[in-house]
Amino acid sequence: MCLHESGETWAERQRRDEALAAVHLTDRLVDLTRSESRRLTGRLGPYPAWSDLSAAGARLGRMDGGAMGRLARKVQWGNREPLPGWQVHYVAGDEGYAVSLTDTRDACGWTYFGDERGIVAEGYPMDAPVGVVPVDSQ
Repeated sequence: MCLHESGETWAERQRRDEALAAVHLTDRLVDLTRSESRRLTGRLGPYPAWSDLSAAGARLGRMDGGAMGRLARKVQWGNREPLPGWQVHYVAGDEGYAVSLTDTRDACGWTYFGDERGIVAEGYPMDAPVGVVPVDSQ
C-alpha cells in the first residue's frame, strides 16, 4: 500500500511537505550559489554539484531564523539521504540541473522532482504498484 494515499497520517504528510520544501530550497540554493559564482568570476559557470550546496545551506541556515533556515540546517547537504527516509538523485552540468527526492519508506516510491527552470513535480515512478483512479473521480 502506498504511504501517501488517502490513509496518509499527519506525520507522514508533514514529512512529505518537508521534502517538497527541500526541493524548493535546493532551487534557491542553486540560484544563490550561481549568483555568488557570477559575483566572484563575472560569469555564471556550471550548475553546482550536490556537495557544493552544503556551504550555501549553512549560510542560509545562519541568516534565516525562520522555517527556511530551520530546514536549511536540517537538510544533510551532500548526503545521499538529505532528510530522514528521503533519497536524493541530483545531476548538474553547464546547461542545467535536476533533483529528485524519493521517499524510501513508501512502498510506491513517492517522489518530488525539480530542475533549473524552477518547475517542481510530484508523483510515483511508472512501475509503482499504485491503485487505478477512475477518470470521473477528479
